[in-house]
Amino acid sequence: MASPESEVAPTATTRITYSTASDRLNLAGGAATTLLAAHGHVPQMVLPNMTRSTMQIQYPHPSGNAESAQVTLITHLDDDETASVPTMLASFASQHPDSPRSDRRVVDVVTLDIPAWQAVALRNQLQQQKFFRRSRVLNAEVELAVDEPSGRFGKSFHSVPEFDALLLRAAMEGRQLRPNPTPQI
Repeated sequence: MASPESEVAPTATTRITYSTASDRLNLAGGAATTLLAAHGHVPQMVLPNMTRSTMQIQYPHPSGNAESAQVTLITHLDDDETASVPTMLASFASQHPDSPRSDRRVVDVVTLDIPAWQAVALRNQLQQQKFFRRSRVLNAEVELAVDEPSGRFGKSFHSVPEFDALLLRAAMEGRQLRPNPTPQI
C-alpha cells in the first residue's frame, strides 16, 4: 500500500465493486488472513455461511469529504440468483448502496470509512495487475468492476488479497446500516 503522502485523492467519483463467495473468505488461510493478522485481527467465520459478499468502495466519500472513501459491504444469500453477478455488478454500481436488489435476499449491510489514499492505492494496484486488459482469467474467484469518469470496466478476475483483507475488515469493524436478520436457508 502506498503512503498518504504519495497519493492524491481524486475529485470525480470512482466506484470499485468486488464480489466473492463468503465461504471462500471464511476458509482462506492465505494472504488476506495474514494481512489481517498483521493488524491484530484474527478472522474466523466472519461472514455468514453460504452467502456472497459484495463490497463497493466509493471515493471521494459520498458525504463530500475528499480525504476519505466509503466502503459498503452487502452480504446476501448465495443461490442461483447470484449466478448472474456480472449483470448485477453493472446495475449495482449505479444504485445507491443501501437499496440493493430485493431478490438477492440481503443478510447484512455495513459501511466503513477509509482514507481516500487507500482507495486510490487499491485502484492503482488493479492497474499494476493488468485488470483493465481485455482478457479471460482462468480460475477466476471474484467479480470485479470499476466505474469511473473515464468509463466502466468489469470482469471475472482472480482474488486480490488486499481487497479480501478490506472486505473482512469491513465485516468486522463496519457500522451496520440494516438489521441483521437470521437468514432462512
